[in-house]
Amino acid sequence: MSEPSTTTSTLFLEPTTNYFFCDTETTGIALDSQILTLYACITDSCFNLLHEINFAIKHNSYNIQAEAMNVNKIDIVSHHKNVDSITLSEAKQKFEHFIFKNSALSGRKLCFAGHAASFDVGYIKRDLISNYASYFLKHSLDTGTIATLLKQVGLIPGDFEISLENLIKFYNVNTKTLHVAKNDVEATMAVLKCMISSLGFPKPQ
Repeated sequence: MSEPSTTTSTLFLEPTTNYFFCDTETTGIALDSQILTLYACITDSCFNLLHEINFAIKHNSYNIQAEAMNVNKIDIVSHHKNVDSITLSEAKQKFEHFIFKNSALSGRKLCFAGHAASFDVGYIKRDLISNYASYFLKHSLDTGTIATLLKQVGLIPGDFEISLENLIKFYNVNTKTLHVAKNDVEATMAVLKCMISSLGFPKPQ
């Protein structure tokens, strides 16, 4: 029996699927919190970068939770005055154009990927795209969920507290400052590659 080929994909991931890695920094975690920054990139099934989008959003007023702002270190006054910050309506137009160009025109839905992905998906559904299900697959690829599975099968210690920061330390991933949207995406991708390798599949390069 011949050995299976490992040259075209990470094997356990669908080789024809493109992934949408995304992270947002927000004013808090309450229902009325707002997106401040977003970074996202579209990759192939081996996590090679295809396209990316990055923006900061200014609002007429801000619903701020002090704890969240202490974590992301965003200076809200500087953020609001930044000439590169755009309005929410401008962000929605920019985001929808990006998704339409890279999903609808290709005829393939994207798989959302991230850490605690449902948090970011919720804000995107609410603020940035009118028909999420038309462009994205139903299920997301979430390093938090995968970490839970790895705990169950003994590949992560049972008493391990799942967070992106702890996963970075566990897999000895080199990262830039966290709680910056682009840096968090890059860290999540690196952690995911380590997880794939720990399951015995070829690590994406």
